Formats: sequence, C-alpha cells, structure tokens
Amino acid sequence: MGAQPVSHARKTIRGAVVTLVTGLTTTGSRVWSSRVYPSGPDAIPGLIVRTMAEDIAPGGTLGKRVRRVLYLEIEGRVKPAEGESDHDDQMDDICAEVETVVAADPILGGLAQSCALKSTRMSHSGEMERPAGSVVMTWEIVYYTLADAPGTPLYV
Repeated sequence: MGAQPVSHARKTIRGAVVTLVTGLTTTGSRVWSSRVYPSGPDAIPGLIVRTMAEDIAPGGTLGKRVRRVLYLEIEGRVKPAEGESDHDDQMDDICAEVETVVAADPILGGLAQSCALKSTRMSHSGEMERPAGSVVMTWEIVYYTLADAPGTPLYV
C-alpha cells in the first residue's frame, strides 16, 4: 500500500494568509489563492495570494527539523470607478490594510516563526478603458517542518 498524498505546509500557510486578508475594507471577500489574474469586473479591487519560492537550510535529514524561508506575494489589483483617476490611493489603502492585519498576527496563528514584509512594487496600466494598477507585496515567512514530514509545520 502506497503512502497517502500529503499537502505541503506551504498550502497551509498560504491558506492562513488568505484567511487573514479576507474581509479587508478595500478588497472584501475578493481574495484568491494562487490565481494568476482575477477575472471580471466583480474581481477588482481584489487580492491574489501566491507562493513564489522557498529556501531551505542545508543539512535537513530524515526526522530532523528543517528551517524554511518562504517567499509569498500578496498582489492587489485595482481599477478606479468611472470618473476617478487615482488608483495610487487604492493601492496605498490595500497596502495599509494588509500590513496592519499581518502585523497583528506575524506568526500566522503559530504556523510560522516570523512573517516580514520585504518589498512592495507598484505598476500602472492605461491599456484598459480606465487606468488600472497593481501592487505586489513580497513577504518572507520563516517556518519549520521535519524533513520527513513537509506537510506539517512545527508550531513555534
């Protein structure tokens, strides 16, 4: 009988972040996990939460504790309402709201040792009927698993 498939701890952490940022004033329930681009007018303003990369400390062997550094992006997409032109304000509001809720729980309910904002990038587009914008916040999340149990974050 083969081993049962196990979800990676990254999935658990990504889900915790989605839960944390759902219900914010600007984006409300328009939050997706690992989605490339929200579609339709009802998706904006919205957030996309995705994991981008992970560094693993060398030396992890069977049964040993492994230190992992996960790079997670939270992307906010905005398009001002008809007649409005400043999407920078919406992007700044999204950043302030996300940073506030993460600061209130920087260990993600005990799943991580730390969660720190490392960078924020903004982009603008005038290719649609109204200007649109995107802000990407990159977070560094440090957490631990056992080498032979990558699906279970070790609570700190």
